Amino acid sequence: MRWEYNDFPMIEHTSWQYKKHLPLEWKIGQMLAVGFPAGADGIASLARVVKASYAGNVILFTRNTPDVAETRKTAASVKTLIREVTGVSPLIAIDQEGGIVARLKGGLTPLPGAMAQAAAYLGGGIQKSDIKALGKICAEELRSLGINWNLAPVADVNSNPSNPVIGVRSYGENPKLVADLASAFAAGLEEGGVLATAKHFPGHGDTSVDSHLDIPLVPHGIERLEAIEFVPFRRLVDEGIPAVMTAHIRLPSVEPDMLPATLSSRVLQGLLRKKLGFEGIICSDCMEMKAIADHFPNAFVMAVKAGVDILFISHTAEKQLYAAHSIYEAVKKSEIAESQIDASVERILAAKEKINQTSAFDAYKKTVAGPHAVALAKKISRTSLSVLAQGSITKPPSGSVLVDVVPGNITNAEDSLHSVSIHAELTRQNAPIFSCAVPLNPKEEDIAAALSCAERYLSAPASAIQETEAKPALILALHAPMLHSGQMKLVQASVRFAQDRSCPLLVILTRNPYDAPSIAKEAARANLPAPTIVCSYEYSEASVASIVAFLTGKLEAKGICPVTVEG
Repeated sequence: MRWEYNDFPMIEHTSWQYKKHLPLEWKIGQMLAVGFPAGADGIASLARVVKASYAGNVILFTRNTPDVAETRKTAASVKTLIREVTGVSPLIAIDQEGGIVARLKGGLTPLPGAMAQAAAYLGGGIQKSDIKALGKICAEELRSLGINWNLAPVADVNSNPSNPVIGVRSYGENPKLVADLASAFAAGLEEGGVLATAKHFPGHGDTSVDSHLDIPLVPHGIERLEAIEFVPFRRLVDEGIPAVMTAHIRLPSVEPDMLPATLSSRVLQGLLRKKLGFEGIICSDCMEMKAIADHFPNAFVMAVKAGVDILFISHTAEKQLYAAHSIYEAVKKSEIAESQIDASVERILAAKEKINQTSAFDAYKKTVAGPHAVALAKKISRTSLSVLAQGSITKPPSGSVLVDVVPGNITNAEDSLHSVSIHAELTRQNAPIFSCAVPLNPKEEDIAAALSCAERYLSAPASAIQETEAKPALILALHAPMLHSGQMKLVQASVRFAQDRSCPLLVILTRNPYDAPSIAKEAARANLPAPTIVCSYEYSEASVASIVAFLTGKLEAKGICPVTVEG
């Protein structure tokens, strides 16, 4: 097939019966959501893809959203481009879950992530109405920038402590809690004027493999799936969530041919459509993830045949064009019925019509990082801090020393911290706690330098650290230490350091609460008194402020962890 660029008239408000008779390649384009590089070169690259494939939707990443002004400019350019080529406005999607997955940061309200929200709800006095309000804030800010589709909330029930990809992105291990809070956040997104998405169906919470790297397996039978994994999705489907994102996971109790859910008609048509009764858009997780790309060369066609309405192809122009070509050829060879393409496009256009009725480019100063929004996000973050293990101290005395493990890229999907750190904030406030920073996976020399700093400050005269009856503590701020061998070496060296100097140990986990038992075991192995372990669930602008408030005695940790931490 030869692709040629033709301007379609503005057909946004024409009937489906009219659009149904448009060329097949136009309809296939509506089923694509493509990513593109940063800046002007990225828009030029996108233009080539759109003109060659009629791609009708996009997904934005951190590379496209460095700040509020650039994001608005990019979204406006994308909308103009796609309307000029296809005659219909695009869905402009983004992963703005909050916490560790937030493509937009600078200038927006710093949204706490799902597990932090759940901890604040369970112990900090936060209500479901607050979670809904947070979702609405998120939606209004996205809408003001020209973004009309949020790939959130995460509806996965995180029941596997070794889960490398969901973890704190989940509302916890209790299916009802996950359903309640995901429902509240989704309702806020809808009220704020953007499409919400339940992900990752049929449930990515009990996996030990990251689908960005390979294919995870969920081995449970249907009774267990009905009792745990499906509960939040059923709730959200019943409430009319407009989109569900598939997971690239194997579910042998439903799909005996061992196809991942994204490529399985038994999962998507039999389970999601027929059993759960979902009538909205089924979208894929990124089709360039290794769980799909490394195993299924014909994956684009397989996904559409299985029942996917929109394919996310987030990075590579050649793969985006290949997807359009391969689906076109499959229809022409009768491998895919054109009536199935029509059904998908009808769902997509219905969603666009609905969202375009409410989604306008609002004046950004009215909706971005307003005082009420920031206050609510701050409240949720502050009340999410959770004591996982109570040691000999409840808060660090003056003169304590913090070793801050500062993550850089926190999700392997271009998220960054924009130089926010606990160490920097303590220094800025001239707090009575000395601090130093080490990288995410510190080397031996980093550890030696950090503990040399601790030695220098902890042995300082009392006049330099303010007199106090309590002995200054060594504090470690750790970010997923079980995934980084250098951090565990830091823990072991710090335990020896604390034992030799008879100083208490306080640990702040800035991501995974499941790491607490490993820290406690290292202390017990050295006969060190049990450390106090506190969890913030994320390392973000909001959580840094909360941690600093806790360390300086201005905040009590009231959150209750929404997952079981053994030991």
